[in-house]
Amino acid sequence: DAATAAPYRAHYRAATAQAPVARARFDVYLDERAVTYVQEPCRLADTQPRFFLHLTPVDPRRLPPPERSAGFANRDFAFYRRGVRLEEACLATVPLPAYALKRISTGQWLNAQNRILWQEDIALPLSPAAQQRYRAAYEALASTAPAVRSVFDVYVTAEAATYVKTPCQAADTAPKFVLHVFPVHTDNLPAARRAHGFNNLDFQFDWQGAHFDGTCLAQAALPAYAIQRLRVGQFRADAPLWLEEIEIALDS
Repeated sequence: DAATAAPYRAHYRAATAQAPVARARFDVYLDERAVTYVQEPCRLADTQPRFFLHLTPVDPRRLPPPERSAGFANRDFAFYRRGVRLEEACLATVPLPAYALKRISTGQWLNAQNRILWQEDIALPLSPAAQQRYRAAYEALASTAPAVRSVFDVYVTAEAATYVKTPCQAADTAPKFVLHVFPVHTDNLPAARRAHGFNNLDFQFDWQGAHFDGTCLAQAALPAYAIQRLRVGQFRADAPLWLEEIEIALDS
């Protein structure tokens, strides 16, 4: 009825007063509190395919452990749980978490056919505070010699391995990053990794890195146990783009 629809119409007017961040089968609008999907005109069939919404935070530590390994928060939803059909449009709104985001991947897909109907990847600008955090990390390392000079320079401290490239393009960070940690004592490895002799901490750049000022920087925390050697690099489709070994003995 009109009373029930009134708040949705008010939200529709507020959301569409700005330009969408993506135009697709549904236009996608974004503010600091929510992501909003709008299609006009709209049929019931348009709302049936399930929506996917993956949120990549600036700081992956903000994710709960089950989502941390994937690198994003999964907020997939069915339209009937988040949306409403108005006379003029279909509208769905999903609240955003309080932490800073650097990427949103969203769209719709058909379960039965396992087919993506549409998809948009939205890179968000870093907040001033996040930019300063990455700049500070870069400046702290730039005056020292990297452990490896390669496609990415790699700096190693007791706390982290840091991968840096400048100048850097988005395509440079698409391949998976390699980080294999060989401990002094294999007893420190998880049981499933002891036969391999190293801990596999490979990661995608979006999980642990950022672009700023033409520079790419990713940091991966190192385990607290004593480390004998690191293997670093990047892979694309199971083929190494570059690989380097770093002989190092870090105190536990």
